[in-house]
Amino acid sequence: MIMGISFRKFFKKDRKEYPWPTDSANWDKLYPGLKVPIHAPHLYIRKSAETDDYSRKIVESKDTNLSDFFLPELRPIFKERFSETDLIIVVPSSKEHHFSPTLVSIARKLSEENSIKNENIIERIKSIEKCSHTAKLQDRFNHIQGTMKIKRDLQESETKILLIDDTKASGVNLLECSKILHDNVPFNYLNIGALCLGINKKGWEYD
Repeated sequence: MIMGISFRKFFKKDRKEYPWPTDSANWDKLYPGLKVPIHAPHLYIRKSAETDDYSRKIVESKDTNLSDFFLPELRPIFKERFSETDLIIVVPSSKEHHFSPTLVSIARKLSEENSIKNENIIERIKSIEKCSHTAKLQDRFNHIQGTMKIKRDLQESETKILLIDDTKASGVNLLECSKILHDNVPFNYLNIGALCLGINKKGWEYD
């Protein structure tokens, strides 16, 4: 229950109200000064995956290309929020050197449709165990340190970056990607945002 409201009622209520105010990944104690604004067409609640088709598709999308299912709702958000993007980057999956086939296809199609560069310059160099079930943010932070690297420095024409991910839970993966990008630029200004299939509204804490 969330403040006396069932998951199903809460989920359906929010699905009807997009665009809601911009969500964000912003854990200043772990990533000082970094904030990644995030947009998604729906919430994703893991407990609803068995009964809600959208949540179930997100689960299935990790191993199967379901881009055509998600793109009709992602395109309007992209047009409204990210049309001036310079570079689209897919966030790596938890497996070493692996990306979600759905996210790769979404990034490629948005890139082709809008004449925007798409290059997945961040890669997972060490597989990690999924830990989305835990609410210990510090554990998630420690869990992913040193598991991703950038393949090349950003160019001066690549200041507006869009990260594509399946879900935002704690936001640590998105913030880690943002940190990696900021640490490998020859200039001072970067504008990084994220487009996700769903947003998990589970609360997060430090201990």
